[in-house]
Amino acid sequence: MGSEAEDKISSRRQRNLQRGYVSLLILCALFVSGIAAFHFLWGWHHLIQFTTPSVRVGNVALYLCASGETHLDSACHPVGLDVAHGLADLKNIAAERHSCIATDDADISTECRFFDQDGLEITKDADLSLLTNGTRLAVVKGDNHFFWPTVKIGHRWRPKHVVSPIPDKPIEMETLSESPRVFLIDNFLTEEEITYLVEHAQGRLERSHVGIGKETFHNQRTSKTAWDTGSKISMGIQHRGYDLVRMPWDKSTTDAVQVIRYEKGQMYLLHTDYFKVGYANLDSSQPGGTNRIVTIFMYLSDVDAGGGTLFPHSKHHGEVQDDRVILNPPANLEKEIHEENKKMAQCNLADALQVHPKRGRAILFYNQLPDGTLDIKAEHGGCPVAEGHKWAANVWIWNRKRPRFGSGGKQIKRSSGKGWGSWLWGSKSKHTTHAESLELKIEFSNERSTAVEVFWVKPDATEQRFGVIGPNGKLPMNTFSGHTWVIRDAATHKKIKAVTMKVDQTAISIL
Repeated sequence: MGSEAEDKISSRRQRNLQRGYVSLLILCALFVSGIAAFHFLWGWHHLIQFTTPSVRVGNVALYLCASGETHLDSACHPVGLDVAHGLADLKNIAAERHSCIATDDADISTECRFFDQDGLEITKDADLSLLTNGTRLAVVKGDNHFFWPTVKIGHRWRPKHVVSPIPDKPIEMETLSESPRVFLIDNFLTEEEITYLVEHAQGRLERSHVGIGKETFHNQRTSKTAWDTGSKISMGIQHRGYDLVRMPWDKSTTDAVQVIRYEKGQMYLLHTDYFKVGYANLDSSQPGGTNRIVTIFMYLSDVDAGGGTLFPHSKHHGEVQDDRVILNPPANLEKEIHEENKKMAQCNLADALQVHPKRGRAILFYNQLPDGTLDIKAEHGGCPVAEGHKWAANVWIWNRKRPRFGSGGKQIKRSSGKGWGSWLWGSKSKHTTHAESLELKIEFSNERSTAVEVFWVKPDATEQRFGVIGPNGKLPMNTFSGHTWVIRDAATHKKIKAVTMKVDQTAISIL
């Protein structure tokens, strides 16, 4: 009996000891896990703290450049931002040298906006933390658009945040001409997209029109055309084009995809893709003015001879590799090419830019200058096809909503946002401009020997500073009838004058 009792006691002690060891191991594991979790959370806190671009750790030296420019001359000027400066400070600096307004309280048509070298807009202070010394920022006025800078002839790059349709082959751009701005695009279309566009157009082709609203036929354009407005392929190409030029896709600013076929001898004489007549608000440099700003022209076939896209006003440009099947045409074909080119004599100019068709190749060119002025140097033509046929396609993008027309070809005015509808739904937002509004384009002219400050009197009677005008300087301004502006001496802040805008005003002299 004694031996059995001793064995039971010994067994109980052994089990208790084992339980103690297990409990100790569990406590040690929990302790180690707690320490690891603490270090993980502490490290994660620091990782977030030091990788979140919310606060600059030092000063940064930038260049503010006119939109579309990168040359370090009069088009760009250096600025310095310290850690206390934000986007508002940058707008104040830009307002002094560029014809834009520092505040975003006014209509967007005058506001200072910034785009980095990849064409991405800077919209908040945190974006400034990503900028490094020497960064060139494009200054864009209001609802104008970012322009790709030409940099130099032959400059080649891969635009970020544009999804290539071809796996492992990113979209690439190359500067062909600085004036007009013409760029070569590689890897913009797939073989499947090209085949679809051509097959979709077959059976839908009609003689090409010219003009807008009251479209007509003209012997200057002898091709045939078909449209693809809403297919999956068409929409993919349109969105890709908008991404490429850093504009949000908007149905009201696109003409969809136009497919064109040129047979032997057919051509399109010199013309502009922007419209010179046909509707009221075609001056794209004016508030509410709209016109075509970008053309993306895509070649859907090779052409044995002729059929090039000609830019006769480009005298300084790069050379596009000639990939045609017939590089050295025989004498009889050479004679035929010259005979066909007599229909458009400029096609024989040796010093003009001419892009030869190649299946899959595309070009992008701007029909406007960065300030919205229509660019006459963007005039171009489609040289006659001398051998074979030519398939091509267009994507046209407008700088603002394109005009609308009724069945009779008469322009339909867009709603001004006034009347009982605006009482129900609210008035137009600050991001909308209309040709029919009482918007004015004026110029302040400082005739004094000292600098002055320009203030807008807000509806609550407070003054909003818009910028500084140096001695004998000028400041173009978009404003509205009824707006009041106050001019003060920049040094003493003494009021010099106040003026309320009238419909017929174009200039304000500050004496």
